[in-house]
Amino acid sequence: MTKKIIILIGFLFLNVNINAQSDQIIIKVKDEKNRAVAGATILFDNTKQNALTDLNGVFKTKLDFIPKTISAFHPAIGIAKVKYEGEKKFIILIRKGK
Repeated sequence: MTKKIIILIGFLFLNVNINAQSDQIIIKVKDEKNRAVAGATILFDNTKQNALTDLNGVFKTKLDFIPKTISAFHPAIGIAKVKYEGEKKFIILIRKGK
């Protein structure tokens, strides 16, 4: 009985991990005037991602792992870091000089 429970729990954790890896996340980066920030660098747990935000300030990717924080950086504006809580879509607001 105990062995079956352990196998079931292991399967559930594996299933959650597989689902997390296939989930797409959409991040929109905006400035303090609510304008899209094109060319912003996105970082997951302080690790730079390979692509930048597009002309609409949007960054789309599939998660290989669940990050604790997501940051957006633009050299002309600044950087903003947010705690990631599993959202599929969200906005990061960068304030100049922050």
